[in-house]
Amino acid sequence: YFFPRMVGRRIATQTVLIILCARRADALLLPAGVSSTNTRVKSSRGVFGLGQRPSSPLCALRSKLQPTSPQSTGNRGSDPSQYSRRSLRSARSSPATRSRAILHSFEEVCIVERGKRALHGDDFVELIDSMVQDLLEGGGWKGIVANAGRSHRHRNSDQSPNLSHHILPRDASSLIRLLGRNSAHDAMLKFCRRYCRDIMDAAKSSEIHPRSDGTALRACSDAEEAILFAYTAAIAACSKPPPTSLASSQKPQYVTNSKYRSKSFLLSLLNEMEHEYVEDGRSIRPNSYTLSATLLGIDDSVESASVLKEFEDRYGANNIEAECNQLENVVTVQVYNVVIASCAKKSINNGSSGWQRAISLLQTMRRRGPQPNEQTYALILQSCAEHGQIKVAMSLLDEIRRSPTITPTEKLFLPLLKVCAKLADDERARSLIGIMKDDSVEVTTETMNLYLSALAKGAVHTRAMGVLRRMVADPSPTPDIITFNTVLSACAKAGDYEAAQALLDQMTEGMFAFPAEGRNGLIEI
Repeated sequence: YFFPRMVGRRIATQTVLIILCARRADALLLPAGVSSTNTRVKSSRGVFGLGQRPSSPLCALRSKLQPTSPQSTGNRGSDPSQYSRRSLRSARSSPATRSRAILHSFEEVCIVERGKRALHGDDFVELIDSMVQDLLEGGGWKGIVANAGRSHRHRNSDQSPNLSHHILPRDASSLIRLLGRNSAHDAMLKFCRRYCRDIMDAAKSSEIHPRSDGTALRACSDAEEAILFAYTAAIAACSKPPPTSLASSQKPQYVTNSKYRSKSFLLSLLNEMEHEYVEDGRSIRPNSYTLSATLLGIDDSVESASVLKEFEDRYGANNIEAECNQLENVVTVQVYNVVIASCAKKSINNGSSGWQRAISLLQTMRRRGPQPNEQTYALILQSCAEHGQIKVAMSLLDEIRRSPTITPTEKLFLPLLKVCAKLADDERARSLIGIMKDDSVEVTTETMNLYLSALAKGAVHTRAMGVLRRMVADPSPTPDIITFNTVLSACAKAGDYEAAQALLDQMTEGMFAFPAEGRNGLIEI
């Protein structure tokens, strides 16, 4: 009886002491006149998940990173001189702290400017470029070291111009992706090349003074891996597809430069990564993500297939160097899927033979590997359907259903249902849903909406009303707003405005008592 009460009192006493010590430590680290209740700055958790951060002492570093022009930046951060020496030494003592602060400063500016919409297009890119230039010139950390006081003995890494001493490889790749998303491609490539050169120089300097524990060997291996990740992020940013017209109108600061999204430029970046930073005939071998990112920037299926063949010869399983050194085959099924996806795109060179090229790639995969997966078959079905080869697609679907290695899912049926909806082929869409039920594939709301879209295109509003009635009576799948809008569209195209008005009234009142059974009876599918 007494023991739990004694333990509880002791825990409560220790908790109070911990809180008092934490408040005392907070008061020592914060500048004079700043309370612990207002030391939070707004941040975003969407891109990197950094969350909220205390403004001391990292705001000093962020303020040094940002341009000093009041017209472009406003009042961001505070003067580093107002912080105590202990706070400044704490900020620069950890490379991880400096690295996260540098990344967060760029994140914060992008979020603020994007929210205010104060800068668009070239003005926003110029702001990012000036921040990157300040970072490359050392403005991100030299100011803090200079304000730390002469009494403290500086370490060489604190004042080193080598970027790898201040930014971790993980944060460097994140910064490259952030710059690419904000269309600052020039600044992104400038930072990427400088960082890769610096991290390789740091690794080579460790070779001059080797240790018995193999530190130099690990440093070179880690540097090559960091370069691989950095260039993969840069290539992916350059090969990002252009935004749609709607996205461009909503985000005018995001512009697409065709100079970077081209076959020649992307392959030059890949070659630069392989041979620019290593010597003695060695090269940095790309991985499957690097090759996939490169192919994503090539929309033409003919060029994409030719580049894939080059990748097979250089990095595939049949490559002599790969066989001798027992290297992993980086031309994986994901790389093939990127090329197959380009076969479904409409381009000048694709013409009407894109689906044939997709079938040819499938035969190559079955013959030499890698083995196709469900995504491969879904992309081939989409390519056949987009080029009007519905019979070929249906024949391939029957072959997939008989395969013991592939379990059919909704992903295989959606490309065909979308084409049926576009062509108003409601009978074929209805048969596809029947096949899904036979194969125990879940029929979702999206599937039913595509079937209703095919009925609406054909102005078969009576059947559409019957399907909707069944979905309401047995909400599996459950109708959504797209379902009701599609049925309203079917009634409007059929000219039955009374039925459309009745359905709209029932939607407004939350009642779905449909007209008489004889007129819009329950239709089985």
